[in-house]
Amino acid sequence: MDRTQTPTRDASGVDAPWRPEAQLTVAWHALEADDVWPRLRVGAEGLDDDAAAARLAEAGPNSVGTDEPPSAWAVLLRQFTSPLIWILLVAAVVTVVIGEYVDTGVIAAVLVLNATIGFVQERKAEKSVQALMKLAAPKSTVRRGGRLVEVPSEEVVPGDVVMLESGVRVPADLRLVASTALEIDESLLTGESRPARKRVDPVDEEALAADRTSMAHMGSAVARGRGEGIVVTTGAQTELGQIAESIRAEEQPESPLTRRMHRFANIIALAVGGSALAALLLGLIVGEPIGEMFLTAVALAVAIVPEGLPIALTVAMALGVRRMARRRAIVRNLPAVETLGSTQVIGSDKTGTLTENRMTVTRLWTPDGSFAIRPQDATQGVPAIDRERVSPVGRDAASAALLTGVLTNESYLVTVDEDGAGPEPRGDPTEGALLMAAWRAGIEPEYVRGAHSVEAEQPFESALQYSASLRR
Repeated sequence: MDRTQTPTRDASGVDAPWRPEAQLTVAWHALEADDVWPRLRVGAEGLDDDAAAARLAEAGPNSVGTDEPPSAWAVLLRQFTSPLIWILLVAAVVTVVIGEYVDTGVIAAVLVLNATIGFVQERKAEKSVQALMKLAAPKSTVRRGGRLVEVPSEEVVPGDVVMLESGVRVPADLRLVASTALEIDESLLTGESRPARKRVDPVDEEALAADRTSMAHMGSAVARGRGEGIVVTTGAQTELGQIAESIRAEEQPESPLTRRMHRFANIIALAVGGSALAALLLGLIVGEPIGEMFLTAVALAVAIVPEGLPIALTVAMALGVRRMARRRAIVRNLPAVETLGSTQVIGSDKTGTLTENRMTVTRLWTPDGSFAIRPQDATQGVPAIDRERVSPVGRDAASAALLTGVLTNESYLVTVDEDGAGPEPRGDPTEGALLMAAWRAGIEPEYVRGAHSVEAEQPFESALQYSASLRR
C-alpha cells in the first residue's frame, strides 16, 4: 500500500471520518504495520494541523486525568475532620450554653490556630506541586504535514506519527511502524527492570501488555535505539490511563496517625461521658440539686478535653513538613509526614532510587598513554581536565578517542540552568558519560556532529556488543 496518500474512504467509496470510539476495540499489537495507517486515516506524512486540531477537540487532551487541586474551602474544611476537633467543637458549644466564656475563647483560639497552620501549610504545598507540574510539562516530536515539529505531549492525538530516540518518554500508546535496535524501559507498567526489545512485527492478539513488542506504551522511556510509531490511544484509554483510573477508584486508606487519633478520641469520649455521668449521679445521691449537678458534670467534661493536643500535633507535623521541604521533598497533607515516619520497610529498585543511574569517565587509555578526566568544578563552571596530551582539534589518539565517543553516540546534552554549572546528559548512561568526557576536554558535541555528516549508522545491539557510525 502506498502510504504517501492518506486513505479517507471506506469500501463504499464514501468519505469515512475518523471516530475515536472506533479505535478502542482494535487489537493494534496484532495488526500488520501497513494495516494501521488506513484504520487511523493517516499517511506517512502525518496529520495536517487542521486534522490534528479536530481530533484533539474530539478525543480530548492526552492526559491521564489527574485530579483537580482542592479548593481553598475544601482545604479549610479538611482541618476540622479530626475526631478530637469534633470533641472541641462540642465543648465550645457547651461552654457557651453554660456561660463559661473564658473556656469558649480558649477553645476557639485553639481551633482557629490549628486550622490556620494546617490550611497555610497545605495550600503552600499544593501551589508548589502545581508549579512543578507546569515546569515538567513534556514535549514530543511528531510529523505534521510532512514536517517534524515539537508539540506538548498533552496535544498529541490518535493518528500522530511520533519519533522515538534515546532518552525520549513515550507520550501515548503507539503501534510501532519502524524500529532500529529500539529498547524501551517499561518498568513503570510491567515492573521489569531490563528494557524491552521492540519490533515492528505483530504479536498474538491475546498477548499481555508486557509481551506486546510491537507497541510502545505511554509513560515508558526509550533506553536506546530509534523508532517511529503511530498514536493509537491517548489519555485515559492508554494502558497507563487505565491503571490511573483503577487507582483513583480505590478508597484512600487512613494514615496510622488518623487511626490512632480515632481510637484516642473514642477513649476521651468514653472518659468524658463516664466522668460526667458519675459526677451527676453522685451529686444526686448526696442530695444536690439536679440543675447544679448538671452544670458541674458539664464543666467536668469540658475540663477533661485536652484542648492543647490538636494544636500540638499540628505544629509537630508542620515542623516535619518544613524539614522535608528543606530536603526538596514536598508533602501535600500533614498526616503524610507521620505516615512516612511510621514506615518500617521500603521496597525499591536500586537504579534511580538509591543511585543516580549516572556514570562518569575518569580516565582514558590510548596507545600514547593515559590521562585523567576530573569532575567539573561546578562553582566555576569551567571544565577541569588534565590536558597534557589532549587537543580538542588535534589528531592525537586521545582526541580521536573522544571524538569517536561523540560521533558514535545517540545521547545529547541539555542545559539545566543558567548558573554556569554546565550541561547534563540525556539518554543512555554509558553514552552520556562519553559525551561529558568530550565536553570536559573542550569538544562541543553538537558542533562536531554538525561538522561530520552521517553516511551510515549501526546502533548498539547486545548481540553485536558494539555500535558504529560512518561519518564524512
